[in-house]
Amino acid sequence: MEVEVRATAFAVVQVCEYCNEGEFIPNGDNSYVPDIKIGHVCNFCGETAYFQEKFPAIRHRIEREDMSWKN
Repeated sequence: MEVEVRATAFAVVQVCEYCNEGEFIPNGDNSYVPDIKIGHVCNFCGETAYFQEKFPAIRHRIEREDMSWKN
């Protein structure tokens, strides 16, 4: 049974561990074999890092208290 529930969308950013000032943004240096590595560069200090997803990322959280169909 499909039921519509309320959800809240939010963004996730990767804060730079080196300068603690900037955030990582994609730089186009990507590799998918044998593992996913998506290149990012800090928009403050220029440090590079690789993640398995692109940041900023959009995610959602389901509001579990809005499940009146269970009652």
